[in-house]
Formats: sequence, structure tokens, C-alpha cells
Amino acid sequence: MKNKLLVIAHLIALIGIYVIAYVLSGQITQLASDIPKEIDFLRIILGGVIVILIFYFGAKLYAEKVMKRNLTDFRIRMKKPDLFWVIVAIIMPSLVVLFYIVTGFADLKTGQSDTYHTIRYFTRVLFIGGLAAAIMEEFFFRGFLMGYLEKKYGLIWAILILYIRGIIRNKY
Repeated sequence: MKNKLLVIAHLIALIGIYVIAYVLSGQITQLASDIPKEIDFLRIILGGVIVILIFYFGAKLYAEKVMKRNLTDFRIRMKKPDLFWVIVAIIMPSLVVLFYIVTGFADLKTGQSDTYHTIRYFTRVLFIGGLAAAIMEEFFFRGFLMGYLEKKYGLIWAILILYIRGIIRNKY
């Protein structure tokens, strides 16, 4: 019972770090809210980078100080990204947005729909929804969660637990 509670406590703490990273990133980028309209998209890109860095270093600190483990124990390694995958990470969300615009599912005409707001929306989708969310999800699920479950219960149980989680997630 104690082990189950410890697993839950660690997961809640990591989710807390995840939320704190988004909140702090938003607060930090608000400091630059008076930048010119023409380059406001840079603030959004900065927010995406900041949220990743805050989560990474927060999770690293938590892993080392509380869990007494290195991030490499959870298969999380900071390395220089491969240019091909960076391009794929930008193209995939771009294609999704393009699909929604072409098919009419996206309504960019609500409120103000000038070029500035369209670029701002597109940049937010790419860097916050596409890159930052994907990277943080990989850190959390394939890194911490999978690594922690594997250390506690073994590889087969970790795979089964995450597989069942995926089935439940897709069902609802």
C-alpha cells in the first residue's frame, strides 16, 4: 500500500511541476507584453521554450532531490535535437492547422481576424500545442511514468499499465 501511495505522490508532484511550468511561462512572457505587434509571435515562441526548460529543470530537481535518481534513470536525456525531427515537429502541426482551415473546421473569423491574429494563433498552435506539449508529454509519460513503473514493477507491467491507460484515454 505504501508503494502505491508513493507512486501516486510522485505522479501528482510531477503533474504539479507540469502545471507550474505553464503558469510560470505565462507570467514570464507577460513581462514582454509591450513588444511591438509585428514581432509578438517571438513572445509565443519564447513561452514554448521557457515552459520546456522550466519543466525539465523542475523535474530534474525533483528526481535528484526527492526521488534520489538521475533523469537518465527515466530515459530522459537532453541532447542536441536532430534537424530532421525539428522540421517534422513543425510541419506536422502546420498540416493539422492547414487541414482545419481548408476544410472549414477552424473559424479564424471570430473576433479580430487580421493577419496579426492569424499569425499569432498559428504560432501558438505550433510552439505551445505542437512542440512544447509534445516534448513535455514525452518527458512525463515515456520518461518519468514509464521509467518509474518499470523500476517498481518491471518492464512488462509498465507496458501493460501504460497500454491500459491508452485504451482508457482513447475510450473517453
